[in-house]
Amino acid sequence: MSLIKVLIIDDETAGIFAIEHLLSTYTDKVVLVGSARNIEEAWEIINKSRPDLIFLDLQMPRGS
Repeated sequence: MSLIKVLIIDDETAGIFAIEHLLSTYTDKVVLVGSARNIEEAWEIINKSRPDLIFLDLQMPRGS
């Protein structure tokens, strides 16, 4: 069984922590490949890790 690679993108640290907590509490079928606080960080992680699933805050500073 392969794990689902997950990326979390949110400009608020509390949002990132909440999703990390939910994932670690309710499933062992995912691996967190990273979290990003802005669009530039997100693109870097996406290109490097090729996540299967992205949890994304829709309203981000400097672009949505």
